[in-house]
Amino acid sequence: MPPAPPADLPPRTEAALREAMLGDQLVVPYQPVVDLTRGTVVGLEALVRWQHPEDGLIPPDDFIPVAESGGLIVALGATVLELACRQAVRWHAQGLRLHVAVNLSTRQVAHPDLLRTVTRVLRETGLDPEHLVLEVTESAVMEDAEAAATVLSAIAALGVSLSIDDFGTGDSSLVYLKRYPIRALKVDRSFVGGMGASARDDAIVASVVGLARAVGGSCIAEGVESAEQYAVLVALGCDFGQGWLFGRGEPSEDLPAAVLRAEAVLRQLRAGVPADGSQRDHAGDQRDQAAEDRDHVGDRRDHAGIERDLAGARRDEAADRRDLAADARDSAADRRDVAAGKRDEAAELAESHVGPEADSTRLERSVQARRPVSGPRRCATAAPPWPTVGPVRGNGRPPSGTGRPPAATGASQPETASTPRWTGSPGATAGHRGSSS
Repeated sequence: MPPAPPADLPPRTEAALREAMLGDQLVVPYQPVVDLTRGTVVGLEALVRWQHPEDGLIPPDDFIPVAESGGLIVALGATVLELACRQAVRWHAQGLRLHVAVNLSTRQVAHPDLLRTVTRVLRETGLDPEHLVLEVTESAVMEDAEAAATVLSAIAALGVSLSIDDFGTGDSSLVYLKRYPIRALKVDRSFVGGMGASARDDAIVASVVGLARAVGGSCIAEGVESAEQYAVLVALGCDFGQGWLFGRGEPSEDLPAAVLRAEAVLRQLRAGVPADGSQRDHAGDQRDQAAEDRDHVGDRRDHAGIERDLAGARRDEAADRRDLAADARDSAADRRDVAAGKRDEAAELAESHVGPEADSTRLERSVQARRPVSGPRRCATAAPPWPTVGPVRGNGRPPSGTGRPPAATGASQPETASTPRWTGSPGATAGHRGSSS
C-alpha cells in the first residue's frame, strides 16, 4: 500500500484535480464488508484516493471539497462507479462473488443524469445489478425529497440495492424509510466507537439495528476496530460490519489475500466469543463492567468535587477571619481618631479660656524680671506730707485710725508701753527732730 502523504501538503486546485482525473491518477482501494453472523466476507466498499506523482497518496478529505466546489464531483463519482463495476466483474471471473458498494454525493443524487449514468455503466461493464450497492447520505435524500424518491426508486427498479450511509448523523426523517426502497442502514462510526464504554452509544446502535429489521432491511456497522465492539455487535444482532479490525482499504490486486485475512480474523473472533444465547450475557457483562468503571470515575469526580468544596469553604473562612481582623483594626483606628479629636477640642477650649490670663501673667513676670533688686531702705522715704506732732510710730506714719495728723495740743503726750519709741536710723531721727523744732 503506498505511503501516506506528509501533513504539510499544499492546497489542491481544481486544475490539478482535473488533470489527475484525465491522467489516471485516481485509484480505488476496497475495504471488506463482513457477515458478522456467518464469519465471511460478503462485499467490498469502493474508496477513492489521489495518487499524486510527487506528494504520494492523498486522502479524499483533501480533494473532494475541491471537486464539489469546482463542479467536478459528478464526473468524479461517475469515474469511481465505472472503475468499481469493472473490478467487480474481474473478481467474479476469479471466483470472488462479492458485491461492490459505491458512495453517491448529494450533487450526484440531485443530478438529472444519475439514472442514465448508472444504466450505462451497468450495461458497458456487464455487472449484474444485484451485485451493486449505492450508498447515499440522509442529507442527500432529504435535500429534495421528491426528486430523490423518483430517481432512487428508478435505480432500485434496475435491481440495484440502496443503503443509507452514516445513519443518525444527518437530517434524519423516518419518512424516507417507508417511501424509499432502502435495503440497509449503516451505523456511523461515531456510535460504534463508543460501544462497550458508553451505554448511550450501545442503546443507539441497538435502536438502529431494530429499526433496520423493522423496515425489512439489514444493518451495517462502520468503524469496527476492536474485539469488544465485535462482541457487542454480535450480541445486538447486527448483520454486517466493516472496519480496521477486518481490513483497511486495499488495492484491487491485493483483494484475494485481503479477503482471506479478514475471514481468518473472523474465525479467531468467533472462537473467542461464547456462542448462541450466552453471547448476550457476555456482552451484558462487558456493558456492566463498563458501567461500573463509569460509576467509579463518577465517584472520583464527586470526591474531587467535595474536596474542592471543602477547600473553598476553608478559603472563605480564612477570608472571613481576615475581614473581621480588618474590621477590628478599622474600629480601633476610628476610636483613636475620635480620642485625638476630643483631645484637640479640649486643647482648643483651654487655650481659648486661659490664653489672656496666661499672657498677662507672662507680661508681669517679664516686668518683674527687668526691675532692679534693692536692699532695706535707710531713711529713703521722705517725711510725710503732713507735720508731725507728737510721737511717731515705729513705721513713720500717724497712728492708725486717724486718717490725718493729730491736732497740736501744745504738750507732748506721754509715752506708753504700747507706743514704741522710734528706733529708726540717726539720720531719720535728726530729720524728724528738725521738723518738730
